[in-house]
Amino acid sequence: MFVADVLREAILRNILIAGQQLRQDEIARQLGVSHTPVREALRRLEAEGLVRLQPNRGFMVSALSPEEVGQLYEIRIPLECTALRLAMPHLAPEDLAGAEQILTSMDAETDPAAWCELNNRFHAALYAPARRDRLLTLIRTLRTNVEYYLRLYIAVMQRKQFSQQEHRRILEAVRRGNVPEAVAALEEHLDIASRMLVDHLRREQTSWVPAARGPAGRAYGSPPRPDVHASGTRARSRAGARAATPQGGRGHAGHAGGLRGGSGS
Repeated sequence: MFVADVLREAILRNILIAGQQLRQDEIARQLGVSHTPVREALRRLEAEGLVRLQPNRGFMVSALSPEEVGQLYEIRIPLECTALRLAMPHLAPEDLAGAEQILTSMDAETDPAAWCELNNRFHAALYAPARRDRLLTLIRTLRTNVEYYLRLYIAVMQRKQFSQQEHRRILEAVRRGNVPEAVAALEEHLDIASRMLVDHLRREQTSWVPAARGPAGRAYGSPPRPDVHASGTRARSRAGARAATPQGGRGHAGHAGGLRGGSGS
């Protein structure tokens, strides 16, 4: 779990960038572990959609196209709406109070990574009473697939305030016990994020200017690249964005920082 957690956060923070080859021996050396937990971690991240196994090249950091992001939301929306529909008859007052407390914390949170973690907790609090373990596990996996893009949505596209308004509409409908209204509010919330993200990524994709690649052997040793965590930085987005954007993004293959130094907040 430790190795998977470190690699996952390094990918989500743009330290390991889209298209970058992941050398198991170098990861093992940096993290002070054997090759076995590294292989297990990479398989786990492959199941989450964050890395891909390429023939004759090994594992690479995944890069989703705008169309793939849209498809993931197409899968997520009915699943999450089903989870909420099943959960609502079982939501207790303490569940609603916990969800409201999470939203209050999100209002004050300025770090996109921490905000996204709270966002996951808010949705999980509403879905958990459904008591459908397989459904909830699938939802968590799909949310992990697009978490980088959610950070982009919040940090670069400045959607935090609007997203919070949508969250409160969902919670208010849940409080009233109005299942159709709550489900419709959730569907709209996810659909807005999907459409805006896909449109943004398509615009970035059409204006992408390829950057020079760094020399071989520097995949883990050079300084961390800017990412959506760093407000005010300039970087390329993961899906193939412009060579410079006002606030962070995910780049294509090139340099990346050391794993240990980039996994924290």
